[in-house]
Parts: sequence; C-alpha cells; structure tokens
Amino acid sequence: MSFKVSVQISCYDSIPSVIFYLLKLRDGHYENINDDTKLGLNLSIILNSACFIEGALESALKKVVEKRSFKKKYDDPFIYELITELESRIQRTTGIANYGIIFRTIFGTSIKEVGDLASLWEGLSILFQLRNLIAHGRPLSTTTNTLELDISNYLEESKFDLLLNTELRHGSFGQIREYLIKNNIIQKRFSKNTGDSEYVNNKVADHFWYISLMFLYKLCNHIPRGDRTSFKDGIGYNFIKIWVKKFDFV
Repeated sequence: MSFKVSVQISCYDSIPSVIFYLLKLRDGHYENINDDTKLGLNLSIILNSACFIEGALESALKKVVEKRSFKKKYDDPFIYELITELESRIQRTTGIANYGIIFRTIFGTSIKEVGDLASLWEGLSILFQLRNLIAHGRPLSTTTNTLELDISNYLEESKFDLLLNTELRHGSFGQIREYLIKNNIIQKRFSKNTGDSEYVNNKVADHFWYISLMFLYKLCNHIPRGDRTSFKDGIGYNFIKIWVKKFDFV
C-alpha cells in the first residue's frame, strides 16, 4: 500500500498583517520618507493585495471540492481522476480571470454577473493588470494615438498637457488609468512631469486593498448554502471579517 503525504504552508493569511504594518509605516512616517520609499510601500501593498486574493480563493475552492468529494473520490476511480484534475487546476490557477472560470466550473455561476460583486470584479481585473506590470518591473507607460498634427502648436506646456489628456488612452497603463479616473481615485490631468508616485499614490494602494477585502467578504454571501461553510472555512471568513472591521469598511 502506498500513499502521499502533502505538507503545505499557508502564506496568504499573514498578508493582512503585513499590509497593515505597511500602511502604519507609510502613514505614520509620511513626512520623513522620500518619494521612492512611498512609492515602494504602495507598490508592496498592491502586490500583497493581489496575492491575498489568489491565496484565499485557492484555499476556499479546494475546501469546497474536498468536502463535496470526500466519499465519492475513493469509491469510483473515474470520479477520483476528475476530482484530482480539478484540484490540480485550482492549484495551478493564477489571475483573477482564471479564478472566475474555476468558480463557474464549480458553482455554475459567473462571479462578475453577481449584482454587488460586478463593480468589485472590474476593480480586481484592474488590480491584476497593475500587479502584472509591477511584478515584472515594467514602467507604467501610456501613449497617444498616432496623430497628424503640427507639433509646434503644442510646445507650450498648457497645450501639451491638453494633448496628453485628450489622447492618452493606450499603453500598459492606459486602461488602469481610465479606471482610476472613472472612480475618482486619481486626477484626470496628466502632464509630462507626472511621475509613477503620483499614479501609485496612497489613495490608489488603499483602494485596491479595500476592494480585495470587500470582494472576499461579500463573495461568501453568494456561495450556495451547501458549500458556504466550507468556503468560509477555506477563505478564513472570520479572519477577514476582523480585518474588514479593523479597516473600518463596515
């Protein structure tokens, strides 16, 4: 008789403590730290927010599958293979869009179509776009459409800024920027002197941590009753509830 022993160390449940430490460090010493350090702290908060979402969802979905299949998995070799493959897919999944696919597979419902989760889902999609840029060390860049114009008309700074704010839509940061403007998180004005720190500022970092917590908190109410307890156990619902209240969201 042979069997496997699996040892797993959870990382995601330590992330809220890290984020609140970073927030305290950033806000408590704001006047004494330079712009690069402020930017670094906010980038860390954004990265950790995305990691927390992925870790919590993986844990919760695996708990649901485990409970559903506890007996069937060992009664039927075919069912065993299907469940093992599903568990493997959950473990390999990265990115919020792919978790949406797994969620539909298990529950038959699309997260982004659930009423009060739709706006949060949009924000999480933007969070993961931003996470990918940060994780790969890429610049937050935008470009204008190709324009046929006399550039001499835009040499004055005020006119150059107008051009940027009228045409700036594309590039790695374009869609992210539009989302942040739409939700009044950053100002619409973009000048040639704007730096990364102005577009990954405190308000941006706080927003993405806010929607990460609120998404997980609200998602539990949309899980079918038969799976809700397992999902809450896997996601650490009581733990999340404490942090939600601590951050004064409810």
